[in-house]
Amino acid sequence: MKIIDLTGNLPRHQTKRYRKRLVRTITDITIHHSGTERGSAHSFASYHVNKNGWPGIGYHFVIEQDGAIIKTNTLSTVSYHAGQVNAVSAGICLTGNFSSHGPGTEQWDALVFLTKKLLHELGLSPDQVQGHCEQPGASTVCPGFSTESLRRCLMGSPVLKRGDRGAGVVRLQKKLMASGVNSGPVDGLFGVLTETALRHFQKVRRLRVDGIYGAETNEALSASRRVLQRLSPMMKGIDVILVQMTAGAVPDSLFGPATQASVRAYQKTKKIASDGIVGPVTWRMILNGKALP
Repeated sequence: MKIIDLTGNLPRHQTKRYRKRLVRTITDITIHHSGTERGSAHSFASYHVNKNGWPGIGYHFVIEQDGAIIKTNTLSTVSYHAGQVNAVSAGICLTGNFSSHGPGTEQWDALVFLTKKLLHELGLSPDQVQGHCEQPGASTVCPGFSTESLRRCLMGSPVLKRGDRGAGVVRLQKKLMASGVNSGPVDGLFGVLTETALRHFQKVRRLRVDGIYGAETNEALSASRRVLQRLSPMMKGIDVILVQMTAGAVPDSLFGPATQASVRAYQKTKKIASDGIVGPVTWRMILNGKALP
């Protein structure tokens, strides 16, 4: 499929400019719908600039109803589309209102194509694709349809196995730790230790024990994380160590007052609710981060 580049040909503010970022800092992809029956990249840009007073269009890509893919911002642009996670998210908008129905075949195929391309380029995994409504602090139904169906489509074939390396493996290793399984160093290398840990998890969860990270295993890992918080007696485990290593606390495996304070400080840096509790939003930030020292 062809991507039409309109990054230099859309309305933009006379004086305001979006700030820039390193592409490697992107941790997820946010899916939107326009909420309108019709529209184009040009009309969306015009609305964002003239009505909202933004520097330019809020999305990085627009997919029109006939499946045409329009590039509207460079990925290094921190545009306004996902609130608290603008700095680390790339935005894709589908023209249409999908509150009562899903995208058409051509538009859906274009979304799958573009999302797969971006996942490959950015070194991300399918569960780092989020609907706007799933992002921290969002109060919206956007994109109207469930993005779980998109994630399942993207996870249709095995995505990681022994010998692979990169950001996707880092995330897998963290997800294993978050599920209580020690996979060794979080180094982005899918070796013997990671495969052994994955096979152990699959066996405990009564999944197919093949040492391959695919859709079924991903779903089980996502469902197995617990909420971490300060309790009496203190919560303990390899998942606590992951949190402590990420938040800069002493990795003693005990969720005590020092860990709670470190989690609050970490949450403040991520601009999310600073409650000292490691729930779904904080877990996402931890899992989407870089390799651990």
